[in-house]
Amino acid sequence: MNNLQGFLVFALFGASCSMIGPRDANTSNADLKGQHTVALTQGGQKQELNGEPIETSDWQEARGSILRTFAFRALEKNLVEEARQYLSEACEINPNDIACHAALARLYLAEGDHQSALVYAERASIVAPDNPEISMVYAAALAENNRLEEATATLETAWEAVESNPLFARAILTHYSAMGETQEAKDFVHRVMMEDPTHATSWALAGDLLLSEGDLEAAGESYRKALEIDPNPPTPASIELIIGKTPPGQDPL
Repeated sequence: MNNLQGFLVFALFGASCSMIGPRDANTSNADLKGQHTVALTQGGQKQELNGEPIETSDWQEARGSILRTFAFRALEKNLVEEARQYLSEACEINPNDIACHAALARLYLAEGDHQSALVYAERASIVAPDNPEISMVYAAALAENNRLEEATATLETAWEAVESNPLFARAILTHYSAMGETQEAKDFVHRVMMEDPTHATSWALAGDLLLSEGDLEAAGESYRKALEIDPNPPTPASIELIIGKTPPGQDPL
């Protein structure tokens, strides 16, 4: 598992489903049957609920969301096989469910099944080519399958749509570092700094690069400038003592 892969696999699910509330204890089955009459029309293309037509795609989306939630709960209990089955079923039900495809791709990446990860990541990318989070997953899968140039192109294209996003910027820098492309990493940081030297992301990214090169003093100065602009960007633990930043309530010594 390379650094970019590890950077991605800990954020498996970005969406949750709405759960149906409990039924009123005074409501009989007959009442429910009368209130919620569901029937398939000829051809199975639409359903009716209370006389209103419901598209099949709506049912697919709802069921996929529920399956994704079941998968998340299974992972919380370390039931990886069950989670995989839930996600696979959701992907089969709705080929356009990018959340389930991306989550399953991440799961396969974490397990080291890079080819399967690429299959699902690519499907999600085809449906949502401009989604930055999908691009990150797709790039990770490409990199793990030794399609490094395509991974780089995917990340750089997505960066144009999400400039100044700290998470994505660091993902690109990690990608270059994982491939040993030191000069490309420096060029990327230089380009970001030239485009927007007043943004916290630019200085934080420079700090990341300097820290990877072992220049703690210069890295500390970059992080200080980033925090002066925006106190929210995460700071590596190895540099927090240098810049005098400590978690609330913790003894700095």
